[in-house]
Amino acid sequence: MPGKLRVFDPIDQTQLWQYSGPCDLFDHVTAGDLNGDGIDEIVAMSRLCGTQASPAVHAIDGLTYQELPGFPYPLAFTGNNTNTVHLYDLDANGDLEMIFLGDGFLNVLDPMNSGSPSFRANWPRRRGNTAANGDYHWDRGPYPMFTRGDANLDGAVNLGDVVRLGRILFAAEATSCLLAADLGGDESLDLSDLIRLVQFLFAMGPPPEQPYPECVERSRTPLCSVFLCP
Repeated sequence: MPGKLRVFDPIDQTQLWQYSGPCDLFDHVTAGDLNGDGIDEIVAMSRLCGTQASPAVHAIDGLTYQELPGFPYPLAFTGNNTNTVHLYDLDANGDLEMIFLGDGFLNVLDPMNSGSPSFRANWPRRRGNTAANGDYHWDRGPYPMFTRGDANLDGAVNLGDVVRLGRILFAAEATSCLLAADLGGDESLDLSDLIRLVQFLFAMGPPPEQPYPECVERSRTPLCSVFLCP
């Protein structure tokens, strides 16, 4: 049953916080790190919110207990048949999207889009659009995949990458994935990247920035056009 939104200490069951904003009748509570600070936010639905007494979705900072910017986010639903909010990184960009049902629609809300929430898709309406394919990410993929330090893109980080990176820097050789040679992770190539690679391989220096040592998918960027791991 919907009710008040409270936080309790799991050890001694003392109440740590209670929601005191303009909304009521909470349910469908979950948690996830929406703003990337390493601490989960409290995510919930309220049935009655604001002067319109309409449903809303909440994202409450797990450290300060304040709503994230743009929340509570009002939902333009005619009824209260909302469902549990599921959190998942649909576009593999490191940010969680909110997925939930409401009035028969499957909705996707991007809570951190430019610092404020925004709807990204409403599937039943999209399926009625002949220009859309029914997928959430109509512009999805491929996304680049690389290991930082693997300048020659052979799947390993070794002396061959030192040679390749030297040629990129000093012989103007082209590369299809600048990010793989960018050991510092600053999206540029210079002598410091070559020095860091040499120190890592031969002088116990620091490893490349992530992604290393795994080859992983990253957000779309013009700096890398390699879409499969070696």
